Amino acid sequence: MKKIKLLLAVVMLAASCSAVAQCRTIAIPEIVDKTRGLAPAVKAMLRNSFAEAVNSIPGYASYDRTSDIDAILDEHMFQQSGLVSESSRKELRMTGAKYLLLAEASVYEGKLFVTAKIVDVETARIVGKPQDIFMYNHPMGIKQGCTALARRLLGIAR
Repeated sequence: MKKIKLLLAVVMLAASCSAVAQCRTIAIPEIVDKTRGLAPAVKAMLRNSFAEAVNSIPGYASYDRTSDIDAILDEHMFQQSGLVSESSRKELRMTGAKYLLLAEASVYEGKLFVTAKIVDVETARIVGKPQDIFMYNHPMGIKQGCTALARRLLGIAR
């Protein structure tokens, strides 16, 4: 079961863009906690804020690798269990992410210091220049900081 989830985690559903060929898909794995001082809720807010920021940019779709895939696979397995009529079952179709948004965070003087980069999944090459930002350690500060950082990473002028 774990191997199946891991294998399927490599590919993610591309629903945010109307045409997959035009869509640049970005997977967002768990945020790396450099100081081991971040609450799990803060790491989740960072990841979700990055996903929201990427999805708000036309031509980009993001995927949360830590929770979305588990929920999708659980639903797919339920539908295949025999408890759902054959006519109601949905086919699982996924596509691989082209890029990873890798981020590291630490707490410094009460603020979050976040460094992020975009990596090409096929070549492991860093795309563009890694970026960093200080942000306030509260929901609005995290949302604003992740939006600004994602836009800079993707070369979008504000």
